[in-house]
Amino acid sequence: MTDQNDDVYIAKPEMGTVFIGIEIPEEYRHVIVNVRIEDGVTELEDAAFAMCTKMQTITIPNSVTIIGRGTFVACSQLSSVVIPGSVKTIGAHAFKDCTQLTSVVISEGVEEIGSKAFDNCTKLSSIVIPKSVKTIGDYAFKDCTGLTTVTMPDAGEAERKIGFGIFAGCMRLKTPVLHGNTLLFWPIGQREAIIPNTVSRIGLGAFYDHKLLNYVVIPNGVIEIDQDIFSDCLGLKKITLPASLKTIPSSAFKGCHSLKNIVIPNGIMQIEYCAFDGCLELESVVLPNTLMTIGSNAFRNCKSLKNIVIPNGVTQIKDYTFDGCLELESVVLPDTLTTIGSYAFKNCHALKNIVIPNGVTQIKDYTFDGCSRLETIVLPDTLETIGTCAFGDCKSLRSITIPNGVTQLEGGSFDGCLMLGSVGLPNTLKTIGSHAFRNCKSLTSIVIPNGVTYLGSGTFDGCSGLEAIVLPDAMKAVYHDTFRACTLLENVTIPCCVIIVDDSAFSGCLALRQVMIPQEAKVGKRAFEKCPKLEEISRYR
Repeated sequence: MTDQNDDVYIAKPEMGTVFIGIEIPEEYRHVIVNVRIEDGVTELEDAAFAMCTKMQTITIPNSVTIIGRGTFVACSQLSSVVIPGSVKTIGAHAFKDCTQLTSVVISEGVEEIGSKAFDNCTKLSSIVIPKSVKTIGDYAFKDCTGLTTVTMPDAGEAERKIGFGIFAGCMRLKTPVLHGNTLLFWPIGQREAIIPNTVSRIGLGAFYDHKLLNYVVIPNGVIEIDQDIFSDCLGLKKITLPASLKTIPSSAFKGCHSLKNIVIPNGIMQIEYCAFDGCLELESVVLPNTLMTIGSNAFRNCKSLKNIVIPNGVTQIKDYTFDGCLELESVVLPDTLTTIGSYAFKNCHALKNIVIPNGVTQIKDYTFDGCSRLETIVLPDTLETIGTCAFGDCKSLRSITIPNGVTQLEGGSFDGCLMLGSVGLPNTLKTIGSHAFRNCKSLTSIVIPNGVTYLGSGTFDGCSGLEAIVLPDAMKAVYHDTFRACTLLENVTIPCCVIIVDDSAFSGCLALRQVMIPQEAKVGKRAFEKCPKLEEISRYR
């Protein structure tokens, strides 16, 4: 396998075998210096020469069509390579960590450069991509810190798939890299980016890891920016967006901590998932009248955002859209709105008032959970369901009128609303879920409509101010903890259809003196434990 000069000679396999078929023994990987492959070999297998740390040269014949995944990874002394046009695919990681590689010739005929194929080739100073290349994988030339010159082919009519951040971390590359009208790379370290007027698209990873960038102007004519495009540009303070743009893609400005204000121009119709997630200093956002969709998490954790006006035309606010916007004081919702997603305004601590427009039929789970300063809310006549913990821990909410049409309050709907003193329930209501009003300590009385057939366990648990309650005739059971620790409740009449009063149903009702229960109802042994003033439990038919 080796000759006296520590060369490796790979002979043409017999019978037309299309791969090397030779596994280099571990003891040779740190010995061989030069490799010559005879014409006839068609594939260099995955990791075939990986970690050959003394190899300096490789001769690849015109018969080879595939260079496999990691074939030459960490060949740290390899200085140059000519990849012939017979090769169609350069596999992922093929030359990764070849830190002495100064010269690479990719010949016309090569069609695919795999992801991270030349990652961390730190001495590579120039690269020419031939016209034949159809695909360049993610991070293909990442951290080629010596790279100063890139020649891309004319775009022509060829459709090329170019991955994310193909030149990410190329610190010495000082001029933008374009492929036709697509911007692929903007030089790292620059504080301003005035995008040329010839650009119509900004490609994946063009601004990857641009932590010093603080000002960007995108010209009219740009119709597309790719996802994650300015993600984690920590110093970005100002950006001008063009009216030609239609979509702000997923995570486009995610983690841009220094961005304070943004005007989204008319023409933009969609803000996608996580577009501004984690823009911690973002105080002001102007949304355009053309906007139709705001994606989930779009403004999540924009902790300095103070107000938002959502224009007519928007029909959905999706899950987590404004979750964690701690300083959000004012929200104007459009008349076109039909859906507010789960967690949409969760932990918006500064929000005091909100009007939900007619058209919205459901407030989903945790929508306003943790809005600790929310004092008033107007619900629409079209509402049908209030989801789990939808208003949980809205500690400043004082009153709520639930409109006719609502049939269901899910579990924990108003759990922890400490100041809630007045609740108006509609005649259409059928179900009140577990813990729906738990720890509503200011609630003094409540009338539950006759149409309600189900009160979940712990519905009024901890309502220490509750003095009087009227239960509906249609309910069938009083479940455990339903009125636990209602310490001011004195008298209760259990409706005639109730067949069971569970354990702990009235546990800890310190003021309870009189209870009337249907003759046939079963009563749990601890249903009235810790009720020291209870004088009489009367049965009736």
